Amino acid sequence: LPNCFLQQITQGNIEPPWLLEITPVITSVEETNQRCAVPHRRLYGSILDFRAPDNFVFVPRWMLNAMNVKPWSIVQCRVVPSLPQGSRIVLRPNSKSFSDLPRLKLRLEKELRHYSTLTANTTIRLDLEATENIDRDRKAAFVEIDVVEVFAASSGPESGESVEAVCIQD
Repeated sequence: LPNCFLQQITQGNIEPPWLLEITPVITSVEETNQRCAVPHRRLYGSILDFRAPDNFVFVPRWMLNAMNVKPWSIVQCRVVPSLPQGSRIVLRPNSKSFSDLPRLKLRLEKELRHYSTLTANTTIRLDLEATENIDRDRKAAFVEIDVVEVFAASSGPESGESVEAVCIQD
């Protein structure tokens, strides 16, 4: 993110983890003159650093795909003070071989540590084959998993309810 977001965070006294809401505005640079808006599809993530040039945000490929945007698309970003802490998630693998993986729970826990938030109705990409210290002889193989539903923890206004997004970072 650009440095201006760091200023917003420090002036707003926002506590970590610092979370960001990203909403697509225009699907591609070619459509800028047509003002073609896409359906409002918000995603949430955490902020990694503040080294991007002004007016640029760098996000992972899976986020671009989930928002149905391309590189150079116009998005709106805002810092969100918090999201409800997650208590439970419902996942649906896009591969039949997913359930045949050995030590599946351990692999999922290890890979989900790379995510600070989960948004319902998105697809994330996990490397469940080549996790370090589990199976060193395997090559990388990615599995796409749909995040079907996310539930808030038992404290707060949305306790136990299905919500749009949750924080899964302590």
